[in-house]
Amino acid sequence: MANNRGNNDTIPGFELIAPSIWELDPRSASVFPRLSSNDLTAPSLILLCTWTGAQNRYIAKYTAEYRVLFPSTRIMVITTSAKDLCFRNSARKQWRMRPAIECISNYQYLPEQTPGAGILLHVFSEGGSNKACELAEAHYRFTGMRLPVSAICLDSTPGHPRYLRLCEALNKSLPQIPVLRHIAILFASLVLGCIWMLYIGIKGFENNVISRTRRRIIDPTYFDPSAPRCYLYSKSDTLIAWQDVSEHVEETETAGIPVIDIPFETSEHVGHAKEDPLRYWDAVMTTWQQAQIREKHTPHLTFSETGCVVLDLPKFPEFSEREWKDTDSLRNFLEVMRCTSSELRLAPFMRCLYSLMYFRYATRYETTVHVSLSTILCPSNSTGEHAMEYLQNSFIKSDAKIRVVWI
Repeated sequence: MANNRGNNDTIPGFELIAPSIWELDPRSASVFPRLSSNDLTAPSLILLCTWTGAQNRYIAKYTAEYRVLFPSTRIMVITTSAKDLCFRNSARKQWRMRPAIECISNYQYLPEQTPGAGILLHVFSEGGSNKACELAEAHYRFTGMRLPVSAICLDSTPGHPRYLRLCEALNKSLPQIPVLRHIAILFASLVLGCIWMLYIGIKGFENNVISRTRRRIIDPTYFDPSAPRCYLYSKSDTLIAWQDVSEHVEETETAGIPVIDIPFETSEHVGHAKEDPLRYWDAVMTTWQQAQIREKHTPHLTFSETGCVVLDLPKFPEFSEREWKDTDSLRNFLEVMRCTSSELRLAPFMRCLYSLMYFRYATRYETTVHVSLSTILCPSNSTGEHAMEYLQNSFIKSDAKIRVVWI
């Protein structure tokens, strides 16, 4: 755990929950978190994917700022090493993301979470953006759903694959001892060069790690296309060409994704917050504000909010399928089922809360709705069959066909 490690290996206030994954539990959130200054809903989670080889004392500067901005929001930090970025394949990286996915899945079921707040994702450099994409793809593979991100801030990323710039980036993540550093630079450059040529020869230039990251950041399979992207980059960056980032800004806009473009003139790589902290953090807050405006004006077809988690759940059939009618009745029913912890105290006969895992319109005209549920709010003595009957009786038959799949 983090508190058993040396001071140089920790992020203040954080606990190491898995290799390269840190978590901060504020433990003070007894009500829905709000920002009193502008009444913005706080994120359900702040997720930082840091640059390759980032030292914890530098990461702590960002987490400290977020703890001031959103004092009752959980924060997760996922770090990246040169081994992660250059030598581990996607399957291995995604497998290592399982603890993070489990935590993210559990966060939305805590009583203090604000319904629909979503995740504020903040990524740094190629290492962070790649790790974020691997997390999003792993989340989709393991759960069948997109990572519930409401806003994305991209610091000094994404670039294009450039061998010399990548070597320079690795150079900054290597040990500071001169002799070891020179040996490591030579060895890493040779190995990276061999891998670079083999990768291009076998998989092609467009399938390298960085090019795949550029595509996945704007892939609606993994990230909500309505979630705004904030690009923070510098024209003085020696590791990531600002033209590469600017090009991706245009690609994002072309894809119809909301964009906030914040170029800096003189800051170094991932050094924009140090160069102009007021402008940097104002951009972050503006991005989150845009996400909240979008949430308020977009019809909510997805419900994933619950008030608590219980361990002793009623048993459900392994697979069953029913058809019901009336989309509005379904949506109203699910909204009624969303209870807070205080409401549970007023209704002690209720045993557990539904967990809505997947909800979407499959066709434009037939209005078929697919809903996968793992639990349902029902009387304490209910069996799976009782719960299913309870749900079925909550709908009014009409024209729209509804397909419900239980998992």
